[in-house]
Amino acid sequence: MLSMQSAPIGSYVAQELPSVPSHIDDALRAARERVLQTALEHGESYHRAGMLVEAEEFYRTILQEDPEHAQAHHRLGLLAVHAKQPEQGVLLLKKALALCPESMSFRLDLADALIQSQCLLQAWTVLNDSPDKPGYATALIPLLLDLSEAMEVSKSAGGVYAASSLKRKADKRYQALRASKTKMHEQAAATQLLAQEKFQALEALALDLLFKCPMDNFCWELFGLALFQGRGGKGADACLRRAVALAPTVAENQYNLGGVLTIQGKLQEAEDAFRSALRIDPQDALAHMNLLFCLSHNATVGAQQLFEEHRRFGEVFEAPLRKSWPKHANDRNPQRVIRVGFVSPDFRTHVVAKFILPMFERLAKDTSLTLIAYYTLATVDEVTTQIRGHFAQWNHVAGMSDEALAATILADQVDILVDLSGHTRFNRLLAFARKPAPVQVSWIGYPGTTGLTGMDYYLVDKVLCPPESPIEQQFTEKLVRLPTCGLIQPEAGLPDPGPLPALRNGGLTLGSFNRIGKITPESVALWAKLLHALPSARLLVGDVNFDDGVDLRLIASFESLGIDRQRLRLEPRRDIQGYLALHQEVDFCLDTTPYGGGTTTYHALHMGVPTLTLFGDTLTRRLGLCILTHYGCEQFAADNEQHFVEKGVYWSEHLHELAAVRASLAEKVRLHQEAQVQQQRMVDGISRAFRTMWKRWCAGLPAESFDA
Repeated sequence: MLSMQSAPIGSYVAQELPSVPSHIDDALRAARERVLQTALEHGESYHRAGMLVEAEEFYRTILQEDPEHAQAHHRLGLLAVHAKQPEQGVLLLKKALALCPESMSFRLDLADALIQSQCLLQAWTVLNDSPDKPGYATALIPLLLDLSEAMEVSKSAGGVYAASSLKRKADKRYQALRASKTKMHEQAAATQLLAQEKFQALEALALDLLFKCPMDNFCWELFGLALFQGRGGKGADACLRRAVALAPTVAENQYNLGGVLTIQGKLQEAEDAFRSALRIDPQDALAHMNLLFCLSHNATVGAQQLFEEHRRFGEVFEAPLRKSWPKHANDRNPQRVIRVGFVSPDFRTHVVAKFILPMFERLAKDTSLTLIAYYTLATVDEVTTQIRGHFAQWNHVAGMSDEALAATILADQVDILVDLSGHTRFNRLLAFARKPAPVQVSWIGYPGTTGLTGMDYYLVDKVLCPPESPIEQQFTEKLVRLPTCGLIQPEAGLPDPGPLPALRNGGLTLGSFNRIGKITPESVALWAKLLHALPSARLLVGDVNFDDGVDLRLIASFESLGIDRQRLRLEPRRDIQGYLALHQEVDFCLDTTPYGGGTTTYHALHMGVPTLTLFGDTLTRRLGLCILTHYGCEQFAADNEQHFVEKGVYWSEHLHELAAVRASLAEKVRLHQEAQVQQQRMVDGISRAFRTMWKRWCAGLPAESFDA
């Protein structure tokens, strides 16, 4: 039991606090407050050190001098909760919150004590009455989880929950909401906000719903998705795990959890979640697509296994539709203007747009083609407007079903239909599975096969897939090799790369700016070998989410391989200029495996920083090689782990040569020469490819691989 007596140590404060009349002037009042603050700091120091009796003595002495001291009440409340006296803690924490109602930490601690006291309705009310719930959304998650789980336990046990007013009120509100038009309206609003990528508004709506229905899996799912999209994932997996626990037979909960785990790099857990979703509903296309994306990141999944998984997708979702494929009546004149449709959710500010906008600017000038767009997302921004200007026909098809989209494309008499998504988010592969155009092509969005037999071609270049490469056997499509893969334009206001850091630091700084989900155990093991070979080198890793424990997991993975944490520098996500500026501190970057970097490799090159990459026998393992080759930096590509380490050591011993590479790349970017030349070569190749595809269809010939 907490002591109710002041201990002798309280004399410290008593001696320091003189008795003063009520009309004391401001100077003496300020001195008194400073003494109280000093006493509080002493108490907190004892508290942190685990000397709880001494801490309590300071807090109680403060209250003797100032009975309305909110922080002293709060700290005593925490001590009571820690001493397994939550009822006493509740009284003290309520007093603290009453004295300082704007304190979110006081509110959270009171709710926690109420939950421990089984006062679930009061805890619910305390949290719901927060003046700024969205502002503290992630701080609320642990308590909301505890509250929801406590409700479930009490309900199943027929105990406190069954007998309390919380059950009556919660069940009444919950059932009324589930049966009402309000719930359907809020679900529709949430779906719309998600499609429009208005994640802050979605988070506020989801949190409001969660307080109304803390036992509803949909509310937890929605909150998890909002956090995942809007806050980089902090707390999202906990919310989605709760959704799964509340409704384990809902496939959507399983594959949403898998999506978050994939981005976090927890690939086996993610795969398990996706396969659970497919066991529940084998016809869930989103679960299957997410599984394929996850497997493409897993180095333990071989190329043949990955291909078979993609083929299985086609057999499940395309095969039943083949018998209803239309007989295309397009005019078979091989020389006429070709109507080319492009389907994408990325006609907006997005990494894919950085590739396709320069391409559309040039392709729109080709009078032998008519460009038709099918934009599948609701979001419209400045980039959307720019892209739209290059199309003869623009179709905004957000919300349209796959069947309706296919019918629209068929009615438009598109000759060649191009998918720019593959198995990535918001794709419309199920529209392609209905074969709405006589020739169908996949490109850019996803480094792998769609698994559809109705997708005739996939665009690559000679570096990604050399002639006679075994990679051809990993595609249901025929491969068309363009002269180049094309390059993205440098960001506006690109910072100056500066001199090579190693020349002024005396040691190498390696870097990685890929998303954390790509930094697989295989990537860490490879990088650790290089760090062992370069004992004075350090590694800078960007885009780290410190709130989700990613930093600790990453550090632990390197330490398990003998790399001291002092050699690691982890940086959080920054805005584009801050992210690019970090390259000024990096000598060369390290690529991930098996899913190499794309945009990050381009950005590094724009900053004069080459990327050391390990290439292999799948498209995901050749992305870095492809990009480096087109920039004249193929000397940074290794075909096995030993060569990877040897090349890293070589550059550590040839710093002036590395500095020359940095200067040469920076000059190329400044003049924009490389990007312009490569983009025109690519567009010319695309035009030739489209004409060859069209001629073959007009002649009644099947698709075949060729060089454009």
